[in-house]
Amino acid sequence: MKKNIIGPWLSAAVLLFGGFGCVSCTSPCDIHIEAENFSSEEGGEVMVRTDKQGTCGKSVSHWDDKWHIVNYLVDAPAAGNYRFVLRSASAGTALRRLWVNGREYGPFEVPATGGNGSAPQQWQNLAPLLGGKPVVFPLERGKNTLSLENMDGNPLNLDCILLQRAD
Repeated sequence: MKKNIIGPWLSAAVLLFGGFGCVSCTSPCDIHIEAENFSSEEGGEVMVRTDKQGTCGKSVSHWDDKWHIVNYLVDAPAAGNYRFVLRSASAGTALRRLWVNGREYGPFEVPATGGNGSAPQQWQNLAPLLGGKPVVFPLERGKNTLSLENMDGNPLNLDCILLQRAD
């Protein structure tokens, strides 16, 4: 199902995942990254939260500074192409860019989910689209770097990042 993310004047969309193998933070995925397990950040400071219902324990908030980058180390069990899904909550649309092993993917929009995650139904699994297709990128077996960059200064709360083999 496609959802218009910022209004009828723009045709950008994201996929809402229910049939994707990763439909919650407890569903099996090839790679599951808890948002609070970042390795470093640049240009801002997120807050690790334990008070958001509908998350897998902890989440991150205060990711609302333009150009703020949150970095993750990802240990891939196998080399291959992976699909990218964010479990997020936000009151408004947020523009982000993804970097994987130094290669840029984006920018892409993450739509509003109905609030900042204070209620369980405000957390949604969303697969950002680039060129009308889900973001897919290669990972090497073993250690990889994944970075997410705030491109517009709009807040986005994250519960987890879900990756599933696409090949």
